[in-house]
Amino acid sequence: PAQIAVAPPLSVATSRLPAARVGAPYQAHLAANLGTTPYRWWANPIKLPAGLTLSRSGELYGTPRLPGTYSFRVHVRDSSRPAMSAHQTLRLTVRRRHRRHRRRFGAFAA
Repeated sequence: PAQIAVAPPLSVATSRLPAARVGAPYQAHLAANLGTTPYRWWANPIKLPAGLTLSRSGELYGTPRLPGTYSFRVHVRDSSRPAMSAHQTLRLTVRRRHRRHRRRFGAFAA
């Protein structure tokens, strides 16, 4: 009898993303479990925070432009034939910029 090799099911391993800050470069790598590498990642760019991009290799990168909490679905497909796919909804908080405090110096009277 012929044997059939079955690849284990693919899943998105990343469940949490580190917070981002407006105006600061951001980078996070998404991870998948099982399946056959290499993986190919994608997300609806309209749902990503403005200024961020998801590469095909799973890098979420860029410089966020607007504060807020964003939820978006990421998708991954593996290289098996037929290909397996999985998706996960992730949440990313983009915080406001740090405000720099200006020191005020008073006038000195002589």
